[in-house]
Amino acid sequence: YRAASPPSKMDDAWTTALKNRPQDRPFFLWAAHSDPHRGDQQGPIDPPHSRDDVIVPPFLPDTPEVRDDLALYYDEISRFDQHIGRVLAELDRQDVASSTFVLVISDNGRPFPHCKTRVHVPGVRTPFVLRWPARVAPGQVTHRLVSTLDIAPTVLDLAGIDPLESFQGVSFSMTLADSQAPIRPFAFAEHNWHDYRAFERAAFDEQFCYVRNWLPGTPGTPPADAVNSATYKAMKELRAAGKLDDAQSECFEAPRPTEFLFDVEADPDCIDNLADDPARQATLDQMRTALKHWQTETDDRFPGEDNLTPDGFDRDSGQRRIKAAHPS
Repeated sequence: YRAASPPSKMDDAWTTALKNRPQDRPFFLWAAHSDPHRGDQQGPIDPPHSRDDVIVPPFLPDTPEVRDDLALYYDEISRFDQHIGRVLAELDRQDVASSTFVLVISDNGRPFPHCKTRVHVPGVRTPFVLRWPARVAPGQVTHRLVSTLDIAPTVLDLAGIDPLESFQGVSFSMTLADSQAPIRPFAFAEHNWHDYRAFERAAFDEQFCYVRNWLPGTPGTPPADAVNSATYKAMKELRAAGKLDDAQSECFEAPRPTEFLFDVEADPDCIDNLADDPARQATLDQMRTALKHWQTETDDRFPGEDNLTPDGFDRDSGQRRIKAAHPS
């Protein structure tokens, strides 16, 4: 449906699919939306969000341009939320809501600097909201670690089917009855080429995020759509004037550390790197070991800088480069 419909009409595709499904059989619907991606026009909802509605995170400068950019992002989230509501209303209309497991997720952090394509919390912690009235009481919250890798084994588990041996994820079905039930000790994230050359990996437990960066000489440039944004333009102007603080300048800087450690309970924006803190060395070693073990399990290896796909866009302008051949 994502490819066939503009963002404003995606809910029509979703509800149409539900209306046209075989009414006497179980069903599975994977409904993809392009909100909240960049490239949309003004006015996704009426009334739109204003500058005053916006909370500017500390890694972005608080300027009118940034607030306007974030307000449009809020609008797209609201439209997405409205479309989810229409799907839930259709399930109610068909009298199948109580027996239908609904899971709403996003694929990455917001399309702003320090977020999308980064593997710390602002880059990979996304909504993970489920509804199943027959099994899950409304309003429950769990702070246990979960990964999108866990979705497939959970769906199969709930359907009474054994997961495949090749699955890396684990079922989180036990948390439906007990929100405090542990799911996994660690979760992992990876960043490879996305508009720009990159190779980063991250390990998370319930308090800490560890990031290993194999390209310390490369800045943490956001994706090309964010480089082309009003936010990034304002940041470049402020940086030239010496008006960005360290957290706001981080996406421009090189060299960068090869290791990062963040206490995500105290620092959910992942600004204060604790990797060099002597008091955190035991935690750093534990997270390093967890990441190395995961890389061994998944046969994940750094191929060397010369074998990485080169940048496809200019890091300053965000303009597409002439496509280069992949290194042999």
